Amino acid sequence: GHVNRPGVYEMPTGVPLPPSIPKTESFIEFGKELTAEGRFVTKTTVDFTGSVSTRERRVLDRASFSGRVTMEEGETRIEADSIDLGFAAQPGGRGDRQAVERMIGRGDVVMIQGADRITCREIDVALATDADGRSQPRVATATGDVAAVQGERTLHARDKLVVDFDRVEDDAKRNDEARSRTGVKRLQAFGAVTVFDPAQKLDLSAGQLDCSVVKGREIEKALVTGTADRPATVRLDTLTVTGHQITLDVPNQWAEVPGEGRLTLLSRKDLDGRKVSNPIPIVVTWADSMKYRGRENRAVFNGRVHATSETTTTFDCDQLLVEFD
Repeated sequence: GHVNRPGVYEMPTGVPLPPSIPKTESFIEFGKELTAEGRFVTKTTVDFTGSVSTRERRVLDRASFSGRVTMEEGETRIEADSIDLGFAAQPGGRGDRQAVERMIGRGDVVMIQGADRITCREIDVALATDADGRSQPRVATATGDVAAVQGERTLHARDKLVVDFDRVEDDAKRNDEARSRTGVKRLQAFGAVTVFDPAQKLDLSAGQLDCSVVKGREIEKALVTGTADRPATVRLDTLTVTGHQITLDVPNQWAEVPGEGRLTLLSRKDLDGRKVSNPIPIVVTWADSMKYRGRENRAVFNGRVHATSETTTTFDCDQLLVEFD
């Protein structure tokens, strides 16, 4: 079918919801054009008396919308210049139940999932139907000048951002039972990546980022990789680490660099152990590896280690163990 005028399209609904779960409105508004592709499906049944009945129904396979499109499906809202949808039979439902299986948005895209917001040039979202019959994002791939915002947390990627979603527990509780919602589980970002999270005192820049996320909000563990021209840099509270590849555990405050790198740390003691009135930077460079354990207040550096502080104290050695107060 083809519609060449603005309109509102109500998407296929899922299984009926229990009275305790509010029904979520699903619809698409478009300003220009709707094109739909489908087919007729014939179903023949035989009952216990031997009677044969045949029923024909229409199945929608694809639909394309243009003209600044707005789509709401479950907890997800997407705006784009055009949106293409792919439909599939809904698992666990009757055969005539359909749900959105894939969504592609192009042109000035804005995706809102709860408190999360993504803007980009194009987005491809794979959706799945939950036990209540509501469509939820499973994987979203955003490309072209990607910006992701969650409160004061921000992430930018020039090329691509891949987001894996899952059910996460809310901090808020109702009737003494933790509520769950769809939230971010994993992030992979590519091309001039930057992350700023004041709550975690985290600031990083890299060529690539691959990280796990807890409670749909906070980065837990991360692999931060630089480029051939520019190493990755991570600032975690008063610690700044630079290297081609950096492994982080943010909650436990540790970092590892498998190759050469540089560490800058603010300390109230110089390298001789003398106390100073104001924190001073201690700078350490190395050639082979570094392991920093913030909760243990220690760091180990290996390979042509060079350490300096503002008091002009200098160390050169093959291995350096530093313990902090």
